[in-house]
Amino acid sequence: MYLPTRFDCQDKVAIRSIIENNPLATIITCEQNEPFISHLPLVLEENEEKDWILVGHMARPNQHWKKIAGSTSTIIFHGPNAYITPKWYEHNDVPTWNYATIHLKGVTTLISDTNGIELCLKKLSDVSEKNSSDPWDFWIPDDLSGTSQLSSAIVGFKISITEVKAKFKLSQNRSPKDLEGILKGLEARQDAKSSEIAKLMRNRY
Repeated sequence: MYLPTRFDCQDKVAIRSIIENNPLATIITCEQNEPFISHLPLVLEENEEKDWILVGHMARPNQHWKKIAGSTSTIIFHGPNAYITPKWYEHNDVPTWNYATIHLKGVTTLISDTNGIELCLKKLSDVSEKNSSDPWDFWIPDDLSGTSQLSSAIVGFKISITEVKAKFKLSQNRSPKDLEGILKGLEARQDAKSSEIAKLMRNRY
């Protein structure tokens, strides 16, 4: 990832917030120069040593699981993004795009036993339902509840993270007057993406 110093974010709290609020990740694993790519929701955890671990699952017919085991993969989380018009600047210039994105690298361990896979599913369910006023009660359908049925349909996995890079491109290269103009413009739009970027900018600057 092209990462100029001014856009490099080292704030693990901010990075974790982006991951937890945008759990649908892009997982990329290369084998002999051929990329295998899957789009999957992942749950971020910490072990006793405070190392990051991503927990997920994929359908067994997805051949990516055969490539990911024991391999190093790149995992991308896309945060909020919004178009920035030069009409918000103090002086006319060129447009740009503000965004936050996280690139992680890690090594994957497969989870093939029924209890382990069920726990992967439950973790995702619990995280996804936590803000619901009427959360869904986790259960496994009868056709998947046998000893081998679940593992024949789903593969669980954990990715032990070895590298974290975060790019928060939030107009750090603009003047204070330009920044204020951008913030006012974003907040006036009132669409979700613009509001999220404006909030991220105000929280950081």
